Amino acid sequence: MKFSKRLFFRSALSLVLAVCVLTGGLMLMGMAETKDEAVDTESYAPDVSGLLPDEENIITDTTVPVPQEQLSGKFGQYLFTSEVDGKSVVNIYSAEQISDFVARRENGEWFSLSAEDILFMIDDTLKLFSQYDVINVTGLDGVTASYPGISFYSSEEYKNCFGGLEVGTNEYSFNVEKDIWNVIYTRVAVLNSAVYGRHGVKTVFADMTAPIDEYELWVLAKDVQYFFREEIPGENQWSVDESNTRLSKHSTGVFVFSGQVHINYIEALDCGDRNASVQLYPDGLIPENLNNVKYDTDGKSVVIEVWDMNAEQLVARLRLEGDTDAKEVADLEQLWEEFKVYLHSEDYRHVSGEEFTEAVSDYRVAVFFMGMEGLHGTNRVSALRFGADTYQDNCQTHFGGGFDEISEPCQLSGSQAISDYVNAILKDRLAQN
Repeated sequence: MKFSKRLFFRSALSLVLAVCVLTGGLMLMGMAETKDEAVDTESYAPDVSGLLPDEENIITDTTVPVPQEQLSGKFGQYLFTSEVDGKSVVNIYSAEQISDFVARRENGEWFSLSAEDILFMIDDTLKLFSQYDVINVTGLDGVTASYPGISFYSSEEYKNCFGGLEVGTNEYSFNVEKDIWNVIYTRVAVLNSAVYGRHGVKTVFADMTAPIDEYELWVLAKDVQYFFREEIPGENQWSVDESNTRLSKHSTGVFVFSGQVHINYIEALDCGDRNASVQLYPDGLIPENLNNVKYDTDGKSVVIEVWDMNAEQLVARLRLEGDTDAKEVADLEQLWEEFKVYLHSEDYRHVSGEEFTEAVSDYRVAVFFMGMEGLHGTNRVSALRFGADTYQDNCQTHFGGGFDEISEPCQLSGSQAISDYVNAILKDRLAQN
């Protein structure tokens, strides 16, 4: 059965948009600026005694600012806790603190964190996600990002995000490990000047007390990525030696943030050991029942996402539970097992490059097989994505992310049976919304 009801989806989108506008208006009525209460605290972080004078809060509506409490302890002066709508909230960095850091950087001031400081902040951020319902962090660009804590994934709010048509939940990544990674990096980047981002890899140099320019940061970051990796047969030894020579001038450590979930640590740039890179938290930054892709793995379930490729947004999300939707989950698990066998069978149909690059549809579907055996016998959750209205037999493995990943070409075949089954479920469930 082909999912050809594009008019239905477009109508659904219009409904979603209208509801979101109304919901957003109601939410804005409850928002108010907050006033920070300063508390003396000892910290090993860069001195912020020259913070800009506090400006009087300007209240633009009738609500009262949410009272906040500044924490104590190491880096506590940058943490402000409060309660909003019954949720515990921690804000990392105030607007005044960010403004001060930006001004001081523009005046040539250099900030440096020790490796011990950065290791502490990594561990502390993990604790914040376990202790608070909402984690907000403001970066040097002045933008505040908000992330749900670990408690979100066992809440009614989380369960209500799987009711079908999306209404205001696109702001969640549903990827807590990625969220933690982002908060750690943002926290560190505010207090440490020796940071360089290149091709999605963010390199943070610890104990870099002497200022270096942007070009030298770029060279060092490139050398770190090139030198501290597995040796490649036939690689240019002269280039390897050149990188090592430049790195040998620095005895400081470095943290490499990559893949939006990984953090590697090298204790000393001048160690000369290509195997010196150590992955921090190799088992992941999250509790065992939360997956390192998306969603939770508390038992077997299937999560279905529907993406509007023209609007570049998620328009529907369904969750099939192993207990309440036992037949559907069991059927999809069987189809998933058959698909894995097909990939390595003589019957496999190879997809030409021209075919998979042209496999573009108005709607794409991503299906997550939670708590089931993944590809190649691993425990990692796997998922498939394929066209909802066309190219239903063209698919690709999908590992979370969002529109950027869902929009990649589909270069595998064999998803037709899963597509037919999933689209039948979508037609039935979404029609009820």
